[in-house]
Amino acid sequence: METIYLAEKSLDTALRFFEGKKVALSYKPELEYSDKILSVKPDAILLAKQAFYTTIEGKRPIMKEWLKNLFMEGFNLEISDEAAEQFVDIASAKTNRFFKEKLSSFEGDIILFPPFLNVKSDKESDEYVVHEVWHLIEAEKSVLGIATDISEGTATYAMKSFSGKGCDKTVEELEDFEQIIYQGAGNIVQKHVQKSENPYTSMLISKVREDIREEFLGRVKPVLKRIAKKSIEDESPESMKVDYELLMGMPEFQSLKGNLSKDELIKAFRRYGAAGMAEELDGQNMNSLINYFRKIGFE
Repeated sequence: METIYLAEKSLDTALRFFEGKKVALSYKPELEYSDKILSVKPDAILLAKQAFYTTIEGKRPIMKEWLKNLFMEGFNLEISDEAAEQFVDIASAKTNRFFKEKLSSFEGDIILFPPFLNVKSDKESDEYVVHEVWHLIEAEKSVLGIATDISEGTATYAMKSFSGKGCDKTVEELEDFEQIIYQGAGNIVQKHVQKSENPYTSMLISKVREDIREEFLGRVKPVLKRIAKKSIEDESPESMKVDYELLMGMPEFQSLKGNLSKDELIKAFRRYGAAGMAEELDGQNMNSLINYFRKIGFE
């Protein structure tokens, strides 16, 4: 298959590249092609399966800040760190279980999905594969679990550096949550490692990773506040459809369709397992949140 051939070439290129940087992977990852898109992430091009589960867990701190800002800026509702953390922990665990079920039938280390068919050039393919191989290197070197919330940033820096590019967009310049996790974190990684003797080995040092994480989380908080407000103000049909489908994909919230009220919304949060959030929201004016559910299609 031409798709696998292109990816195999890129895999060989990536392995040689990292070997030259003295961070060689000890094995050759197996590639596997899926003829079906990943339903909850339809734009997924490829992913390193085992590392992917860890990177989901690593997004919890930034997701907690995002959730708190979303409720405050969008609906004037205050939720504590503990309540937000409880909700995000449940969401992360559910997401991980879902992906493990979806990916359990694959034996490959790196899974290619149909959007990879749109990759036409060797250069583009190389960049995607380099990104995923870096995740596998971090996993093999036992550092993927250290400051995991910067792992997409380190992989993005590795990919950009491979191509002779830079991670030039700062966290403060970005307006999109995913871009912040990838490009914004990559910019901070670049700042910390690019002048070192070997940036790739530097990214595997625990202290360096912790320093990058500390700066990233510190700088991202005010940015999340701004983009959270913007996301709620975005009333485009596409944005509202995404929000509606996301919530309707949660069984605990499906019964709100045609049955929307404060009491029912509180019950939905409790069914989800977010008892702390339910209790805190119950004592506040939830009209803005209810109106948002109504606006996106729950009435």
